[in-house]
Amino acid sequence: MQNLTHHLSSKTGRMLIRWLFIDVKINDRYKLEDIFEMPIILPPNRQTEVNDAFDTLSGLCELCDKMSVFYRIIKILLQIAVSEKKPPNAVFKKVADYMHDNFKDRLTVHDLAQIANMSESNFYLAFKKQFGKSPIAYLNGLRLTLASNMLKYSDEPISEIASAVGFDDPFYFSKIFKSEFQVSPRQYRNKHNIENI
Repeated sequence: MQNLTHHLSSKTGRMLIRWLFIDVKINDRYKLEDIFEMPIILPPNRQTEVNDAFDTLSGLCELCDKMSVFYRIIKILLQIAVSEKKPPNAVFKKVADYMHDNFKDRLTVHDLAQIANMSESNFYLAFKKQFGKSPIAYLNGLRLTLASNMLKYSDEPISEIASAVGFDDPFYFSKIFKSEFQVSPRQYRNKHNIENI
C-alpha cells in the first residue's frame, strides 16, 4: 500500500514521479531490502539532490558516468535508510552462509535442517518465518541471481551456466528462470546484450 502526494513541477506545470529500483547486495549475500525499510521516501531536504542526480543521469551515455551517478544516489539512500529487520539469528545465518558457499551442491531441506540441528518440519517453518520464503525457494533465488549475472556478463552456453549454479537439468533451469524473470534465459541474455552495446 502506498500513499502518493501529487505535486506539479514549478518549471513545467506537469506532475513528475521518479522511481528507482535497486538490486544491490552487500557482500554479495544480503539484499538492501532485507536490511532496510523499502521503499525509501526522500525527505524534502534530499529531494533536490536526488532530482539533480536523475537529471544528470538522463543526459549521460557512457556506462562509467552513469554508474558514478547511480553510486551517488545509492549513497544518499543509505544515509537516510532506516534499519528494518534484525539480522538472522546465528543458526539461520550459519545455514544461509552454508547455502551461499555450497549453492552448486545438491542441498536438501534434510541437509540444511541437520546444520541447524532441527527437525525438518521445524526447520522449514522457522526458516520461512526468518527469510519469508522456503529454504529451496531461497536457494533457487540465489542460484537464479548468479545465473542472471552470468547471462549478462559471459558468453558461456546456457546449459553450462545452469550447471555452474547448481541445476543439473537445463530444462528445469529454464522453466524456473522464466518463472522468476518472465523471459527465458536466452531472451534475458539477448535483451541485456542489446542494452550493453
